[in-house]
Amino acid sequence: MLIAIIEDDSNYRDCLEKGLSTFPDCTVVHSLSNALNITNNFYKQLPDIALVDINMPGLNGFDAITEISEKFPTVNCIMLTINNDLDMVIKSMEIGAKGYLLKNKDNIVKIVDSMRMLHNGNYNEEFPLNGSLANKVLNHFVNQEKNTNDKLDEFKLTTRQKEVLKLLHLGKSYKQIAIDCNISIDTLNSHIRAIYPKLSIKSRGEISKFFNN
Repeated sequence: MLIAIIEDDSNYRDCLEKGLSTFPDCTVVHSLSNALNITNNFYKQLPDIALVDINMPGLNGFDAITEISEKFPTVNCIMLTINNDLDMVIKSMEIGAKGYLLKNKDNIVKIVDSMRMLHNGNYNEEFPLNGSLANKVLNHFVNQEKNTNDKLDEFKLTTRQKEVLKLLHLGKSYKQIAIDCNISIDTLNSHIRAIYPKLSIKSRGEISKFFNN
């Protein structure tokens, strides 16, 4: 695995690089103190994995991962930070991070195992996450799903209509939604025509506003 470390704490960065060098399948190709020259560095040598800190001068970790995700989509980014705030985890997931680990709790073996999982294409099976944060994230999504269902119940949508609406909200194409729901495009369109009046919306573009209200 070719690895980029983007970390402003020089002591931690050096220790991490030395630790990774003890694993034969890990090669650090970039050890950067900031994220200001990601593009130039990655064009010279594209890593497989980027370990990114959140709090850095000039360009923070969120901006860095956003840039990497847009310009270098094959690079798997793991946020590696001391910040264990749930909002930070959720934001990292939303901008394209493939994992969230804690510098003061996750040892080098955990970090390497997480990178290997991503590098081997197993991201869909598990989001590499510090163990102490796992329950917080799970509870967040369980509560989010419950709140969404409670909100949709008020509008008397059928089970199928709820399913279609959630998939529309996720941005899936009509074709993919029809496949996921095992229905025809005509049937899908019928559901959509029934959903919009119930929610008092007129287009797909208004769905996000509905969920965010």
